[in-house]
Amino acid sequence: MISRYRTLDISSQVTAMVNDPSQEVRVGAINYLLQKSSGTAQLELLHGYLDHADNQIRGAALLGAARLCAREPSLRQDLNFKSRIENTLRQVQQLPETPGQQQYIKSTLARAIGIAEDPGLYPYLHILLSDTSSEVLQEAVISAGQTRAGEFVPVLISLLQHKRVRKFAREALAEYGEPVIDTLVSHLGDVHEIKAIRQNAAKVLGLIGVQQSVDVLIAHLEQDDLVIRFEVLKALNRLRKHYPDLKFKQAPIEKKIMEEIHHYMNMLTVLYRQRSSFADGSRPFPAGARPERIRAAQDLLIKALQEKLDNNLERIFRLLGLRYMPRDMFNAYLGIVSQQQDLRANAVEFLDNVLDTDLKKFIVPLVETNAIESLVEVCKSQFDVDVPEEHECIQRLLQDPDDWLKSCTLFLIAELRAGDFVTAIGSLVNNREPVVRETAQYALRQLEMTG
Repeated sequence: MISRYRTLDISSQVTAMVNDPSQEVRVGAINYLLQKSSGTAQLELLHGYLDHADNQIRGAALLGAARLCAREPSLRQDLNFKSRIENTLRQVQQLPETPGQQQYIKSTLARAIGIAEDPGLYPYLHILLSDTSSEVLQEAVISAGQTRAGEFVPVLISLLQHKRVRKFAREALAEYGEPVIDTLVSHLGDVHEIKAIRQNAAKVLGLIGVQQSVDVLIAHLEQDDLVIRFEVLKALNRLRKHYPDLKFKQAPIEKKIMEEIHHYMNMLTVLYRQRSSFADGSRPFPAGARPERIRAAQDLLIKALQEKLDNNLERIFRLLGLRYMPRDMFNAYLGIVSQQQDLRANAVEFLDNVLDTDLKKFIVPLVETNAIESLVEVCKSQFDVDVPEEHECIQRLLQDPDDWLKSCTLFLIAELRAGDFVTAIGSLVNNREPVVRETAQYALRQLEMTG
């Protein structure tokens, strides 16, 4: 029965589908007709469609020709394929078509180059990779990934910073597999590189399911930049989920879990100090200050600290997902952050049963409650973590790697006119992060006004 369908020829019916409004239907119809012909008849059929008056049909035929050339490179000369690509690209700007038609033609050219597997066409793909149309650029990026040619890697890397095509650039780079890993790692680890490129380099590594990706990402868990570190961690989580056979070295992961736990406890005590500073009178309003601005700065800093703790907790559970079953740790995390007490209790009980003793004794006490007063008592009584004095608290925040936290702290210092932090502020006025640099400069101006 199956063999009957394979030999059944419906060319007469399919011919009509060449005029279908759908590009994919047109392409499929032409491919079918080409499969049902051979030799001179096949070339004549294809030439007829390649020279058709309708741009849509010519485009579908170009994709069909690209597939034939990929299978039979000797046909490139018979079809004058390179000349067709070049002439079409040269003429497209002078054609009377609308911009939409120009985009269609260029996008089709990009797709055809990706399909054809002909390095001689790559210069034209470079041209299309600089096109201003998002549609054309997306197709060109996809085709660059299909070629896996090293010459396209730099431009694909640079496109990681552009929102409109970065998803396609990531997928295109992932097509290269292991050969591109060293290049990605170089950009990921370069502190002078554009942050969006570094973030997306980590995401690409998370798409390449090989052991080398795991190993280099684990090494980059030590990134000081929290945004980059979070992307590295998410990439590892993706590899753990989708490639369960890959090996994750436990020693560096457990070390990082403990570092995150200690950081969480320290930030808890800092938050506690900030919330109580005005309440206990340890931070009086300075003369001439505007209380409403100080309160606004205080509230902003407290909100930033709370967000930092939330992110810190998420990182802890993402790391646990590299040590234990990812789905189990994700569900436990959802229970811990839930407002429903029964879900939190179930999650705590689960963690108590699953975690190794060395981790359990730190993690379980910190997730049993979300009341900050109780958590601070746990930090003090069980882990010997003291609540810092106000001055030390501010110093810690100014040295924290979190740029937003630094900025919020600088803003509070500015409103408090706290001149005893002028040295620390001075070290940040030329910070490479604009938000830190500008807030530090603002703080210095405020201090000069009171000096």
